[in-house]
Amino acid sequence: MTFALGGRTLSYAASGVLREVFVRTRAVNAGTSISVSSLVLDGDVVGDGSSAIADGVDYLRIEGAGLSDGFTLTGVATMLWAGAAPTQSRLAFQIKVGTTDRHVGIESEAWEGVKRLYRTP
Repeated sequence: MTFALGGRTLSYAASGVLREVFVRTRAVNAGTSISVSSLVLDGDVVGDGSSAIADGVDYLRIEGAGLSDGFTLTGVATMLWAGAAPTQSRLAFQIKVGTTDRHVGIESEAWEGVKRLYRTP
């Protein structure tokens, strides 16, 4: 897997079954906000995003796409703040891929697009 942002690329060799993508946003300081939007997973529009404002955290769970053989997730990350840039992950987003124990089955194995979106408050 590779992750590219702002001209930098990180690589990681994943193993095992991958069923879910989690997008987490976090904004801690007053006057800060972050959003990850316009998400497209392997050419399919996800239809939702993740965003947080001061003292907030948001998670978006995407499941049902074929992830184990590789995938492409694209989107736009927007961070807003006033004054000095927040440090120590006080304004951040994460993309995590894996399988949770709380897996929810899908209706049809034949459809390879995004099956379900979950939001947690």
